[in-house]
Amino acid sequence: MTADLYQQAKAIFTSLLELDDQARHDRLEELRQSSPELANEVRSLLDYHTAQSLVVPQAIPKIRTRSTLSTTYQAHSLAWLYGPARSLLIALPLFVTAWIISSVADQRVRSRLKTSVA
Repeated sequence: MTADLYQQAKAIFTSLLELDDQARHDRLEELRQSSPELANEVRSLLDYHTAQSLVVPQAIPKIRTRSTLSTTYQAHSLAWLYGPARSLLIALPLFVTAWIISSVADQRVRSRLKTSVA
């Protein structure tokens, strides 16, 4: 997407936020007929827009964002878990494989030692 197209999508997005659902839907249908790519981008912006989004109509008071909150902010998502979980998903199969290989090697060494001692 070009910067110009993105700027257009952003401008349309902010104007659609102030409309009711039916008017927003009608405007998106008109836009889809004239420029499907632009309509898809605006639809994507609308789908992911929440009260905590950075782009809010002027009538709604500003919401403090994560960057403006104190250091005691507690995240309400499990995003912090994804890093350790991914590491465990990688490390666990490697650990199991190394354990199996070492067990097999240990059994072979023990059986050869028993054979040589006998």
